[in-house]
Amino acid sequence: MTETPSTFKLVLFYLLLGVMFQVFIFGLPGIQYITFHTFLHVVLWPLFVAYYFVIAALALAGIWIIAGIIYFFMVICTPRDPRYRRYDDWS
Repeated sequence: MTETPSTFKLVLFYLLLGVMFQVFIFGLPGIQYITFHTFLHVVLWPLFVAYYFVIAALALAGIWIIAGIIYFFMVICTPRDPRYRRYDDWS
């Protein structure tokens, strides 16, 4: 059986991930000058990660909307050739 990690261990793991995120963003020399600002980066790193995910989701949504508009005008609104009208029966 595995033991359930204590809150203390979870907090240490959370802060360790925060330090790793800070080193990834600011580089190793930046970790030497820990100020309140960088401390916030260590503590609040999930907010920054979530922000990047939200921006990426908005960008993807915008791409899908633009692609849908292009599809609508290029495929749905295209004039049909009367010779192929028998293939246009959607029923």
